[in-house]
Amino acid sequence: MAINVNTVYQTVLLILNKEQRGYMTPTEFNSIGTQVQLEIFEKYFEDMNQQIRVPQTDTDYADRVENIDEKIAIFKTFGAANYTSNNNLNYFIPSQVDGYGNNVNFYRLGTVLYNSEIQVQRVDRADFYHINKSLLTKPSETFPVYLYENNYLFIKPTSIISNIELDYIRKPIDVRWGFTVGSLGQYLYNSNVFDSVNEPNGSVNFEIHESEQTEFMEKSFEFYAENESELEFITWYRQYDRLEETCVIDGQNIVDDTLSVTGSSFGSSEHVIERLNKYVCDAGLINNDGTHKPGWNEFERQIDMTN
Repeated sequence: MAINVNTVYQTVLLILNKEQRGYMTPTEFNSIGTQVQLEIFEKYFEDMNQQIRVPQTDTDYADRVENIDEKIAIFKTFGAANYTSNNNLNYFIPSQVDGYGNNVNFYRLGTVLYNSEIQVQRVDRADFYHINKSLLTKPSETFPVYLYENNYLFIKPTSIISNIELDYIRKPIDVRWGFTVGSLGQYLYNSNVFDSVNEPNGSVNFEIHESEQTEFMEKSFEFYAENESELEFITWYRQYDRLEETCVIDGQNIVDDTLSVTGSSFGSSEHVIERLNKYVCDAGLINNDGTHKPGWNEFERQIDMTN
């Protein structure tokens, strides 16, 4: 099950606000989220390499190799390879559409099959050059070989020009917190699935395993801390005040919990929410009538200092 992109983004905003570290725009979040997801994805293969060397238990759910493979399995797919003949150079390239009909970005090659049942053996360039010189090693359609370079598959014997299938790993899809801009300039989450033609403002959830959500949060803030000076994080909530009737807050939900105030000197939850409504309406830098607040002058001064 994928990690919901809106849950993560709202959690990030909550933590940033709590620590008074500014605001992260959707564009910044999408860039950081995609980068962190790729880092975690890459780490799967290094973890697998390390765990293969260690004796494993046969107890259900405790085999580390199987657990890591389960995370990688999200990105496993298969598909045909397309034959190309260009200036006496004959090769196959992975199709951009996998066997499930999805557009994918090829990442790592797995097993290569001929006619769906004959496994093609991988060789290096030196062996590929000399393999025809001996009758014992000369490839045939029963025992074919291939050289893989620059995402091209060169197959011997050259009589094979079709029916090549690949098992491979695809890249994770870029993270996308989709949104539209409201009448007051606010970002409104769009939960529809992103489609470049039919839903260009849609969203794409994280594809990494749901058990990675904690590590993702840690890496996101680590990335933020390391690159804070290079990111355009802002602390201003919005430019204009909001209209009073648009600021009603019935309750604040963070994941599955509803925020409430009990046993404090601030009064009842209803009283706090009423005051919060007023604050949200008046948090802009410019009044509804267009007049500037004192904060606007400071905002302009800070902008001038950065130029």
